[in-house]
Amino acid sequence: MMRKKLLSRVLSLVLAFSVLNMGAIANAESLSEDTENPIEIAEISSDEMEAEVIAEMAANVMERSYVGESYTYTEGVSAYSDSEESTSNTDPNYAYMVTNDTVMQGAIGAANEMRWYAFSISEESKISIVLQMVETLDADLYLFQLNEETYGLELIGGSANAGAGVSEYFNDVMDAGIYFFAISGYEGTGQFAFAYYQSTADVASEINDTMATATTVSFSSNVIGVIDSPYDIDYYKFTVATPTIIQYSISSSNGYSLLYAGKSGSSSAIYTVNSSTKSYKLMPGTYYFAVLSENGSYSATSTYTVNFKKVGAMSGDSLVTLVGISEDAGFVYETNSIGSINYVNGNPVDISYSYKENLSNSAGAQTYDISIDTNVRVYAVLSDLYEPVAVHYFGSTKPAMSVGSRPALMLTFYGEKDFYHINCTGTGAYKMNTLWEDFSAVTVLIDPSTGKLIDIVEFNYYYDFAPVGTNFITYTNSYKLDYYNN
Repeated sequence: MMRKKLLSRVLSLVLAFSVLNMGAIANAESLSEDTENPIEIAEISSDEMEAEVIAEMAANVMERSYVGESYTYTEGVSAYSDSEESTSNTDPNYAYMVTNDTVMQGAIGAANEMRWYAFSISEESKISIVLQMVETLDADLYLFQLNEETYGLELIGGSANAGAGVSEYFNDVMDAGIYFFAISGYEGTGQFAFAYYQSTADVASEINDTMATATTVSFSSNVIGVIDSPYDIDYYKFTVATPTIIQYSISSSNGYSLLYAGKSGSSSAIYTVNSSTKSYKLMPGTYYFAVLSENGSYSATSTYTVNFKKVGAMSGDSLVTLVGISEDAGFVYETNSIGSINYVNGNPVDISYSYKENLSNSAGAQTYDISIDTNVRVYAVLSDLYEPVAVHYFGSTKPAMSVGSRPALMLTFYGEKDFYHINCTGTGAYKMNTLWEDFSAVTVLIDPSTGKLIDIVEFNYYYDFAPVGTNFITYTNSYKLDYYNN
């Protein structure tokens, strides 16, 4: 939208601010009360958000060491299944092959007996094995890798919890190769069953099944993963150094959930800003989120996508009491109750501006002196009539700062005295360029990434007066700016 205004409109704007300045500087609340449509102030939840209770399953716990034999592989691995068992798998040379999403049963019939299984992976993969047993059996789970030069089986890990009937759980990211695992009877006899899972989709983030092993993620980057077993939980974490507004989301055809799982740090706290858009205010600290299946679904190939978006940073200034948040434009606006202290995305708002130029030729002279004097105390207008606005700036011909197309914060300021000066003169053929005005109000565009002035919107000598030449500023009111009581 191109803005082209008349000087009379600007003079009426200045007059309006002069009325507001009479007697005392009006605060944000009284400005709202003086308008027909006061700014709607919403509340950020004063109660800290509670983390979801998520049952983690401990993996790779080795309460006792492997004391069994050393084994050498001599025969081809038999492709037996438990339903076609033609030989005992108490020797690794007769191990049963397993593949993804396999559930098998077996039994330990004597003390110290071992039942062997094998799998082969052609690329780096996440492997998960869950072992359960009857209450009369205490069995352990041990993992071995085949050394393809010596044919020895080299122990690489496992799960060995003490106690009859206690489940075992192993998971790890493993390189391509041939592997064996043994169900080893430690005490007692009886039946067991295990489930075997493997996946390759998100090995870069695994193993991240607990808060302690959470994968660190960056803001505004999609993270793709899978829930590859009924026991899989994927944890992610990030750290904020200043108060920050964030949003989080998940996309999943399997209906997976993304839940807030916890925090760490002495100053950490999380408050709800907008539950419908999952927007939250985070104090400095580290935060954990978990992806899990709440309906029992899982898949080694059906991916989910999660994203943590940083809407904007906050200043942490204790004098600031009002926050405006534009979730779609991606910035946070802070000010105190009278608008004399202003921040956007944690950056102090700086409206200082100075432009000077002297030109002359045989036809006449031109002198331009346009400035905003920041030594004068100024106030951002918080009333509905000239309220802050989130806009998208496309470009202009006489910007204060050359930046690309981007979201911007539009603010109107008024001062205790004139602080915005347009002192331009022309002689001879340029006499029509003369405009000598001093204003106590100005509307500007601010860059959220720096807090600096992008351009002057109203009144602008070039866009609103422009006796010669073609000048313009283009922006649209594309975004919503919501107000919250900080």
